[in-house]
Amino acid sequence: MSKSFVRCTLSSLVVCSVLVLVPAPAETQRDTNSADARLRALYTEEWNWRRQEMARRSEQPGEEGATDHFPRVNAAAQQARLAYWTRTLATLDSIPLDDLSPEEKVNAQVFRASLRAFSNDLKFRIYEAPFNSDTFFWTDFTPREGFATVSGYRAYLGRLRDVPRYFDEQIANMRAGLARGFTVPRVSVVGRDKTIEPYVNGDAANP
Repeated sequence: MSKSFVRCTLSSLVVCSVLVLVPAPAETQRDTNSADARLRALYTEEWNWRRQEMARRSEQPGEEGATDHFPRVNAAAQQARLAYWTRTLATLDSIPLDDLSPEEKVNAQVFRASLRAFSNDLKFRIYEAPFNSDTFFWTDFTPREGFATVSGYRAYLGRLRDVPRYFDEQIANMRAGLARGFTVPRVSVVGRDKTIEPYVNGDAANP
């Protein structure tokens, strides 16, 4: 270890010691703690709400974390989500950024970007085009492997029972999109309808 590095480290320690001996004003500390607490409560509440809205029962990714039903995707549910995210964004904007700790300032900026993206998708009704050239809503319920628990299988059976309702809502969304000319280019989905054919088979060929 070089002597210059040691000197710099010791100097830094001295400076830090001096800084520690000079406490921040109590009012500033209270403001930071209050703002941080408000922000943490806000994004924690939103995350729990979002998990419920997206039909998630745990933090596990994919099928393992899914509940026994699919999320509501009809227009009424989408508008309710837009209203919630709009209110949440307004609450976030009421928390002074300068009162947040450095870490929570970053969290606030990321959270705000996420809320704006979610809200904009709903404002422009992106959900009215629920498929593209490589992603289709009708493959959302196909597990890539078996489940680790009995509850996982029961949740999966529940989702299968919910398929008719879920498909009906997605079909209504697609028709609304087509009515306003909002869909992916025809050339990009030629032959993609073949991907749904296996799911209408009544034999072992059905995924």
